[in-house]
Amino acid sequence: MTFLIDGGVNNNLLSNAAVLNPNPDAVEEFRILTSNYNAEYGRNGGGIVSVVTRSGTNTFHGSAYDYIRNADFNANSFFNNEFGLPKDTLKRNQFGASAGGPVLFPKFNGRNRFFFFVAYQGQRQTQLQSTSKTQVFTPAELNGDFSKSNASGTGPDTNVVKFLQPYPYFQPNAALAAQGIIDPAKINSIAKNYIKNNLLTTSPTGFLASQGSAQDNRDELTEKVDLLITQADRLTVTLGSSRNPTIAPFQFANIPGYPNDGFVNH
Repeated sequence: MTFLIDGGVNNNLLSNAAVLNPNPDAVEEFRILTSNYNAEYGRNGGGIVSVVTRSGTNTFHGSAYDYIRNADFNANSFFNNEFGLPKDTLKRNQFGASAGGPVLFPKFNGRNRFFFFVAYQGQRQTQLQSTSKTQVFTPAELNGDFSKSNASGTGPDTNVVKFLQPYPYFQPNAALAAQGIIDPAKINSIAKNYIKNNLLTTSPTGFLASQGSAQDNRDELTEKVDLLITQADRLTVTLGSSRNPTIAPFQFANIPGYPNDGFVNH
């Protein structure tokens, strides 16, 4: 896939994804080409997404907007209800503005010749997000009983059975070892108490879900100037910048002993 902005290539050299995604108020038109390209197109064998940004005109014009979302009207999810978690909160503020017109200086009138356009969009989003489910010990397994811990919940965990066969220290009774039952006296008491206090689930499926704070903040700026040299020649300069620092919640966020601040990406 090839991404073009005002005729220039907008592909990341490493990932081939689009480098800059101009906000909607900065887009004049876009086209998606799939086949029978003209000679001016090339680079990749897939489709082409061509975007033309807006230009200034002889009159000043602009826009401003602000979209706000929150969790007041959202229902809780099925899995949050299953694990007794509150509904995920979402605070999202997406705002922006644009302005364009002729370039005017003292003793210089850019009308009919020299134009500018600039558009900005920002986003501030904070969300209490449920992480993916993690299977932890059930109360029976915490006491060494893995007799119902296979995938269907009807038989022993074969990995535990294989472990107990060469190590009878953890279960001297061969019949119990064949059922995947570890001698509770051989389980480390410190580890057992920690798991009991922090990593037990109320779900009968043996899964644990946690919640952590996630952030997705964005700043995107598109700037463009047009100079009409003659009726047939135009010089255009388009500049763009984008910043997107995000924080993803850690797998075991809000569980004692585990970090809660998550992973930071830029």
